[in-house]
Amino acid sequence: MRHNNSCRQTVVLALVVVVCVVIVLSYLSVRDRPVLAQHDISSIFISISDQRPRDVEARRQRDYAHAMAEDTRLDHDSAHQPTDATQPEQDSAHQPDTRHSTQEHTPRTETSTNKINLSVSTTLTSGSTTLTSVATTFTSVASTSSQNQSSTPPNSPPPPGKKYLIYLCDKSEYCYGLGDRQRGVVGVYALAEVTNRQFGISMTSPWPFQDFYEPNEVGWLIPEEELRNKSTTTIRYFQSSATELKEINFNAVYPQDVVYIKTNHELWRQLKLNPYYKHRLPGWLSSRRCHIFSKAWLKLTQPTHELRAKLNELLINISQSMIDDPLLSGNKSCVNCSNTDTKPATNGPQLKLAPSLRPGISKDGIGQLKGYGVADLNLVCAHIRIGHSSTLPFEKERRNSLNSVQAVWNFLRPYLESGHHVYLATDSDEVRKEAKTMFGSRLHNLDAPLVHIAHVVQGQDEREGLKTALVEQLLLMTSCKVLLVSKSGFSMSAAYVRMALIGWSNNYMFKDGGVHEWGLW
Repeated sequence: MRHNNSCRQTVVLALVVVVCVVIVLSYLSVRDRPVLAQHDISSIFISISDQRPRDVEARRQRDYAHAMAEDTRLDHDSAHQPTDATQPEQDSAHQPDTRHSTQEHTPRTETSTNKINLSVSTTLTSGSTTLTSVATTFTSVASTSSQNQSSTPPNSPPPPGKKYLIYLCDKSEYCYGLGDRQRGVVGVYALAEVTNRQFGISMTSPWPFQDFYEPNEVGWLIPEEELRNKSTTTIRYFQSSATELKEINFNAVYPQDVVYIKTNHELWRQLKLNPYYKHRLPGWLSSRRCHIFSKAWLKLTQPTHELRAKLNELLINISQSMIDDPLLSGNKSCVNCSNTDTKPATNGPQLKLAPSLRPGISKDGIGQLKGYGVADLNLVCAHIRIGHSSTLPFEKERRNSLNSVQAVWNFLRPYLESGHHVYLATDSDEVRKEAKTMFGSRLHNLDAPLVHIAHVVQGQDEREGLKTALVEQLLLMTSCKVLLVSKSGFSMSAAYVRMALIGWSNNYMFKDGGVHEWGLW
């Protein structure tokens, strides 16, 4: 009897040893293979590896090589003026700048050395129990290896600590005009959302942006002391350089605590094609361009009291001009006519004017408006972008000729004759003077020097120049019954916000020598 038990125990022990040897040999034969799938416990061929999956590593190396090649190419970029309507408005050649060098970052998942720890029970009362224990041990090893090899999701918070993504526009770099900057702000905010970085705005050229706009739902004013002693880098995304965002894992290629981005691109276009991010974009990025911009801009910003107060002052003056219009008696009259009504008194056209329309809001009501509050003044608004002219001689591109502006006057004339007043925003002193001559007291503008915020010349007030631009744009956003824009980011951005505040109707565009209905593309 004892002999039989001894034989039985010897056989079981031999079986256990054989199984262990087979498992060890199988492990050694597959240890360099990547884990491709979860295998059934009955299979002895379990792939255990302490390396990253090869396809992930290859992608990382390609991402980094692409970024470095792009960095080298940027150093040789020359000025370029895009002509496509969907591309950024660029007013002049930007000054060259070099991206700060970044240290190579190779993200790896920390893994412990895989060890096989087998313990064979000395109590061999049940061979099946021992084999089950061995199988369980290897199942645990396989599970741990599989978990270690899974890569961190691209939009998970980059550990350790809080990280930042900041739109940067300072005097060291040509940032282009207001529309370009706003496009860049929204683009960097989209990138911050998908990479789980704290978004910030640092726009100090030509004057601190926060004097006129303050955070709304997103705290983008980041104190300098919060960024002290953190690793930083600066990226320039101008011209075609933003194409790398179509494919890279941003936090892997740029692991620094603080990343500053200078750009005038709608970076969300590249993110929609990026395999890391395209399936996890926030809802506000899944719409048309006009909705994307308006939702982001209204979420990010709120006009300060100073900016809104200046706009209210301007609107109250326009309202008073409507009330004081000499034609409110109901009699039609003629602008630019002589006393005999047969010859023009000036070079402008003869306009038969109906009585002025009454403003739809009282002066007290205007004075109480805050933020993006809408003012109904029955006002028709136009933005005429000329570009290179005697007013802005440093601009390279002529957007519209002075002769072609006649199409705008023809568009505005019926509104003026039916009782509307017109607000005109323009970058040309010549256009201002011509409009005032033609339309008299029914033509309004902000009586302030014309300043291009990216080209403040000696003697011009930087702060007042930026303030004037922002006041006029805020008026286009909030106070126009009809809006005529130019092919310019300044007024197109205003139209997108106006759409969210007032609605889709009565949008027109001045381009190619004519005025056309515009569908807010």
